[in-house]
Amino acid sequence: MGERVSASSGPVGGDDKCKGVSILGDRDRCRGKTGPTGATGATGATGATGATGATGATGPAGPTGATGATGATGPTGPTGATGATGPTVNVGASIFASSTQTIPTDGSTQIAFDGADYDTDTMFDDASDTLVVNTAGRYLLKGRLLWSYTPTAEGFRSLHIEVNGSIFAYDEQDTADISDTFGNSQEVSTIVQLNAGDVISLSAAQTTGSDASSLAVFGGKVVAPQLQAEWVAP
Repeated sequence: MGERVSASSGPVGGDDKCKGVSILGDRDRCRGKTGPTGATGATGATGATGATGATGATGPAGPTGATGATGATGPTGPTGATGATGPTVNVGASIFASSTQTIPTDGSTQIAFDGADYDTDTMFDDASDTLVVNTAGRYLLKGRLLWSYTPTAEGFRSLHIEVNGSIFAYDEQDTADISDTFGNSQEVSTIVQLNAGDVISLSAAQTTGSDASSLAVFGGKVVAPQLQAEWVAP
């Protein structure tokens, strides 16, 4: 008999054990080794941009940074318009006596007044012969007296303005140095800061050894005595 050749023999004469294998595990066992990775292909075109996603929640605020250096001062702006002028303060009084008053020797006598040339602030108090301050401020005070007396080599005459009973202005003259003993005028003045309620008065004194007089009328006119207070500043 001749030799029988297997139908499954390959060209080299061995059996092809993987031919016709249908089971996956057996098929994998019959594969050869994985070849080397091929070169990377060219990058494809960029796809279209997708829709923007929703905004995320705001994160917590960071710490405040250090204060920077102060910048240079800017230029001074233009001067504004001048404001309206404030109201004028008109405060003052001038009072007088219309009759003669006796001024005894060696004592101080308050001068009596019975009228006002003007009184813009209701200052004249006829009952006390004084001016009472209603508007506080700085005042110019003036007093004047017209004397009549018998001369003496040792005599003096004085005139003084008082505020609340204290002397604020004083003038003294030696009667021996005055030749005319009739109609001699004496004046005193000062500027002083006063408060509402302060009381201003005028007093005179003399040492001629006999009574003197404060003349009110001279040359047919009422000229003295006189007490004035004029508001000049706050």
